[in-house]
Amino acid sequence: MRAKNIAITLIFLFTLIPIGKISSAAQTEQKIPVLLYHHVLDSSENILYRDHSLVVDTEVFLEQMRYLYDNGYNTITPDDLQNFLYNGEQLPEKSVFIHFDDGYYSNIIRAYPILQEFGFKATIFSITVSAMPPQAPFRPDITNMSISHESMEATSDVFTYASHTHDMHRLVADSDYTRFLIAPESSIIEDLNTSFQIVDNSTAFAYPLGQYNESRIDALREAGVDMAFTVNSGYVTHDSDPFRLDRFIVYRNTSMDIFQRYVSGEMSFPRDSNTGYIQLSSDEIAALLPYLDDTYEGGEIPAGERPSEWAEREVAFAISLGLAPESLQVDYTEDITREEFAMTAIHYLSAISNINVVQFLDTYRELFASSDNFRISDGDPFTDTSDVFTVAAYELGVVNGRGDGIFDPYSSITRQDASVMLLNTLIVVTSYDQRDDFESTLEVFVDIGDIADWAFESSAVMYRLGVLVGVGDDRFDPLGHYTREQCFASFVRLYMTGS
Repeated sequence: MRAKNIAITLIFLFTLIPIGKISSAAQTEQKIPVLLYHHVLDSSENILYRDHSLVVDTEVFLEQMRYLYDNGYNTITPDDLQNFLYNGEQLPEKSVFIHFDDGYYSNIIRAYPILQEFGFKATIFSITVSAMPPQAPFRPDITNMSISHESMEATSDVFTYASHTHDMHRLVADSDYTRFLIAPESSIIEDLNTSFQIVDNSTAFAYPLGQYNESRIDALREAGVDMAFTVNSGYVTHDSDPFRLDRFIVYRNTSMDIFQRYVSGEMSFPRDSNTGYIQLSSDEIAALLPYLDDTYEGGEIPAGERPSEWAEREVAFAISLGLAPESLQVDYTEDITREEFAMTAIHYLSAISNINVVQFLDTYRELFASSDNFRISDGDPFTDTSDVFTVAAYELGVVNGRGDGIFDPYSSITRQDASVMLLNTLIVVTSYDQRDDFESTLEVFVDIGDIADWAFESSAVMYRLGVLVGVGDDRFDPLGHYTREQCFASFVRLYMTGS
């Protein structure tokens, strides 16, 4: 589903590439260009996303920022723009509002030093559900790496952080509509209040995928928001509707000529453009409302044996994301084997790397060579299996052998075994800070004494993340069976943490 969401977003955004012309006469009205970025990556490190229209080369971003600096442009904050809109204040000549949508870590790693060098200010509209400490090490091959709250505080000298919702950016079921567009007003306000606890500005907002309507504006007003950005191309003026602010999306292929026209105020656009304004009928909303309570989006389980009722939504989502190997989409209540877990872990790692499994198996040594537990085996590391998924999972530190070249591929695993392997998988793609409060985390379970010392830490971490939960009656059941459907559910939950 994530790949589908990205595709939908790109299709949506490609329709917005402005077809403008140079104004025939200079405008006396002050026009503020708003520049929207998403990702910034060095051209040398951008191996997987060179055709992604929203990934701008660092070298290009530097050229654009240097142009602004050399030509006397001033960057402004949300507070400056709010005073401009509501109090009629004039801003310095050549003012420009720079911001980034979604809150990706590349904004800090690549854009922040450049902005800091030129003394510029910028704003990041963050999807705050992903702002979870600790901050993962930067990985250019993973586009959805988010900025933690800790990193927000460390970069506040340049960035103002505002809301792109807490968790209303996702699409509802298999529709093209965001949760923000469908949810009741009370849910929107609750979501925003949660987001405002994380960001440092609660008056500016960017509509998820640019989707909005009058009821969404009412919800924003009720939550205390004073201005919101659409995806319409154009300038902000004193006459702009604060809840329908225009902006220019800076694409990978945006030329310097077009960029200069954006910031100089020379591009003209029809003022009645209303891209992203979506008014659904009451019947359309009613049909989608039941899906708002679903934690996961879309996905269908192939005909045949069904998973347990509790697992159906998560199994469906795992299938839609490509986390569930096709050969394992059967016998969901059967114990998963060590080899099958390794296969599922590799599917998970390929999914969060936004490449297919075949590509992942070809490139993982290059992509994950810096991972803490990475190890290259000389030939087949095991005598009882040469399965490519098992070898990859072993080299990445996800699974280990039994000793003496034995992997024991067909043995089942327990829940505490799974906790260790899940933590190993997490360590492949993110940093992990050891904590010392494991016992207090797990003391809610009456069978805490059954958890082995070697699995105590991993069990606590997976429980804290919501990846492995109790089985009822205040039991963690560390020695209990771990089934295919439990495995798929665990990886879906890990995926939803943004890790």
